[in-house]
Amino acid sequence: MSKHTTKSNVKYEYGAWKQLRRDIKHERVLAASVLFYMLGAIIGASFTFSGAVFFALAAVGLLGYFFFREWRPSGLFLLIAVMFVGMGISCQAINSTADVTPGSHVVAGTVKDISPKDNGTTMYTLSDVKVDGEEIHKNAFLTSSESYTLDDIITSDASVSLPNRARYSFGFDDRLYCASKGAAFRAYSSGDELTGRAVGVLPWANSLRLEIAEKMDALFGENAGVAKAFVLGVDWDIYDDSYETFRMAGISHLLSVSGLHVGFMAGALLILLRKLLRLGRTSSYLATLAFLAFYVIFTGGRVPVVRASIMFACYIIAKLSGRRADRPTILAVALFINLIGNPLRLFDVGLQLSFGAVFSLMCVEPAISRLFGEPRSKLARGAIASFAINLGTLPIMINLNNNLWPMTIVVNAVAVIVASVAIPMSALATLIYVILGDAALFIGKIPDFLIDILNVLADIYNKTPNLSFSMHSTYGAAALMVFALAYFISPYAVKIKRKIRYGAVSALAVIIAALYVLPTINTAPLRITFLDIGSQDATIVETADRTLLIDAGQNERAAEYLIKNGVTPDAVIVTDQSAEYAYGITNVAKEFTSAKIYSSISGQQILEMSGVEAEALETGESIVLSKDVRVRVLNSVGDNLDSLVLSVDYYGRTALLYLSDAKASEQYGINQKSDIVKLAGHGAKDYFNAETLQNSGAAAVVVCSQRELSQYVKENLSDVELYQTKYNGSITAVWSNNEEEPPEIKTMYGSAEFGGKV
Repeated sequence: MSKHTTKSNVKYEYGAWKQLRRDIKHERVLAASVLFYMLGAIIGASFTFSGAVFFALAAVGLLGYFFFREWRPSGLFLLIAVMFVGMGISCQAINSTADVTPGSHVVAGTVKDISPKDNGTTMYTLSDVKVDGEEIHKNAFLTSSESYTLDDIITSDASVSLPNRARYSFGFDDRLYCASKGAAFRAYSSGDELTGRAVGVLPWANSLRLEIAEKMDALFGENAGVAKAFVLGVDWDIYDDSYETFRMAGISHLLSVSGLHVGFMAGALLILLRKLLRLGRTSSYLATLAFLAFYVIFTGGRVPVVRASIMFACYIIAKLSGRRADRPTILAVALFINLIGNPLRLFDVGLQLSFGAVFSLMCVEPAISRLFGEPRSKLARGAIASFAINLGTLPIMINLNNNLWPMTIVVNAVAVIVASVAIPMSALATLIYVILGDAALFIGKIPDFLIDILNVLADIYNKTPNLSFSMHSTYGAAALMVFALAYFISPYAVKIKRKIRYGAVSALAVIIAALYVLPTINTAPLRITFLDIGSQDATIVETADRTLLIDAGQNERAAEYLIKNGVTPDAVIVTDQSAEYAYGITNVAKEFTSAKIYSSISGQQILEMSGVEAEALETGESIVLSKDVRVRVLNSVGDNLDSLVLSVDYYGRTALLYLSDAKASEQYGINQKSDIVKLAGHGAKDYFNAETLQNSGAAAVVVCSQRELSQYVKENLSDVELYQTKYNGSITAVWSNNEEEPPEIKTMYGSAEFGGKV
């Protein structure tokens, strides 16, 4: 009996593995498995407990596959098992944190990426991080006012803040974002220094890249920043005007080295080798593989370049081995290689756009071609491919922006066609110039002209009135996932009739589309949000049916926030009439023409010079937002009475005392009880009046600033809860229907320096 059982088990096991190989070969279970792994990663990131439970469920799924192999859709057991594995790894990854506590620490690490910020500081991505001398085996983000370059080793006295999950509907999940980048924490430097330089192949490549970047300044002139981004991935050196123009037109993705760039250059190299140099098929493919390996090292091993190179390499290897280059399988292999170490990379926007573009070429482009007929010319095929990429990645873009701009699709389609020539031409011109020197300066004229076309295209778009639709963002990634699952899985893993299958997918698509356009309904009687836009003021006061914006900063960020989150202000109060603040309100007035704008008497002149009409507010006047909420002007302060001190009253009590830019000496006499006080002058000592704060009886104080507070201010805030945008991001206070209940305060990320209520 024992002998018979053993033989039977061997036969059974062999049959199961044979069935698995058949599935992989003929039914693309490999591609489907990767998608289920991705789905598991998305779900697992939402849990806070150990991933061991999911690993146990995965084992159960595998057993189900082997024991029910004769059941027709037995592959579902395998897919479910893979999904649970993704859930387990993702859950473990997001809940595994470095042993670091918030507060002051000595942080050291090697600069691996550079991200300039609007306020004059720079956020550096550090690797090989040490905290107080102890290595944590994770990356970190360090914000500093000093300038460093790639591979610099920095040692900093910094304030460490741990990322938190999203605390409110329109905030992003900073914990998830940091985990997708492999970062354990954010640090804000109070003093740092260069303590060394990293050595090795990648640091050498980075040094070479930066040397070539300097040479490109002479070759491309004003367009050098864009050309460097195209070829070298030096995207922090783009001229501000160019980047802003590209960003507003929705084509800023062209300025970051990605799969698109790798594809353009590798494709152009293949054409050059095969068509012009007449190299054989094998030699051309091997040379392209060598180029991909070099380019990965040359660009510093940037993740987008690595993943795109893997995909292209898989395609070439399939061709060289004489196997059919099955695009779904290649995509799945490349995606799995990128996710196997950290499945939370799935939440990286660059990865989503890169693989989303390839997916679009696989399934969206053929559908468009069948609809309109197979294009005959290469230009038409390129236009359709570009349009398909933009259409297929639309859910991702909506998920980022909460808005749909139809014209953006058209602009992107044209821009990608131009970029497909501009990027390889920029690389070729740079190579020739590096070899020949100034004698080849003329070679830069062609890509320079193409970049000018992109600038003109973006500029025309930005000056053209554009229809936009505000959309709910939560379901963007889910929509793309649904269509991907439908494409890969429904024909293979689920054996049901085509009409039923397509009907179910269509119904699901309709449901998702409906969820997209559902408005975000504000049911709270009062919600006040202090925006994180640097050391600037912008505060949103919302009731159930009306919205007021208090100040708009000095740039376009406040307007962008309102647009992105579908918030339409009914009125705007500009409390600070300094000339530099006129730019912010100008952007808001341009985007929201129906909003009524108020200012002080002296502020009217400054705003009128900027083309903004405003109605003057005087001390004692008020704006009624609802039957229970009104905003009063307590005082006009300053030499020209140009700053308005406000109170937001709720049910007869003051919910917010807004001190504007009233100096400490100007706050005497303000005796207003309040739930929350927004400090004047971004918390500066000259604008802080301890008596005013004490008289308010406030339990919480908000500071909109990226600066460190002085010791004097900190000492006087020791008895209240402090919230600062530098550490907390955007801060939201919500009042309930209970008149006596204190507000619930939520933050975008991180805890307040003095233990804010999170």
